[in-house]
Amino acid sequence: QLGTAPYVYGGLNSGFWNGTTNFSGTLTVNAAPQVDWVNLQWPASGTINSGDIYNVYAQVYEPGITDAPGQGAGISAWIGFSTTNTNPATWPMWSVSSFNADNGNNDEYVFNLGGVLTDPGTYYYASRFQLGTSPYVYGGYNSGFWDGTTNVSGVLYITPSWTSGWPKAEDALSTAFTAKVNLNAIGTAYYVVLPSGATAPTPAQVKAGQD
Repeated sequence: QLGTAPYVYGGLNSGFWNGTTNFSGTLTVNAAPQVDWVNLQWPASGTINSGDIYNVYAQVYEPGITDAPGQGAGISAWIGFSTTNTNPATWPMWSVSSFNADNGNNDEYVFNLGGVLTDPGTYYYASRFQLGTSPYVYGGYNSGFWDGTTNVSGVLYITPSWTSGWPKAEDALSTAFTAKVNLNAIGTAYYVVLPSGATAPTPAQVKAGQD
């Protein structure tokens, strides 16, 4: 525009745009590059008591980045969990993982999932990686991107545990006593009474009331 004159438009590349010899340029915007491969390395499943350490490992590979010694530049890693066995892309809970070691051409990351999960129950976990600002990708156990069939989420079981100092017997008499229990979850406690020196029963025997 010159002053208040009408707008004029330029085409590629020899004059005013006319749609034939002078036409619009083309810009193609590609998605940011994603990492070539990720997984949930180990473990596939486990059972712990509340407060126990439960390290989860995941690996990532990107040519020219993870195959160099040390932590590859631009890689971010997380371990996430859910109480439902669903696509991890829908999970809201993710924790930043720490670089653990080189593993061949892969970089391995680790996170103590037991440090953030304390309530008894069943949990599903997976890995998440990002290269720079590219979209997130998710790793399943244990050979590649999470797909819900071949590469799946890990499973963690956290069992109920006794509150410190429990269980205990009080008000003991010659023929009776009061059994008291305190758990970190709602549950049922079982017990049997045995003579002094008797062989300790198995958990299954206690639950069945057998001595």
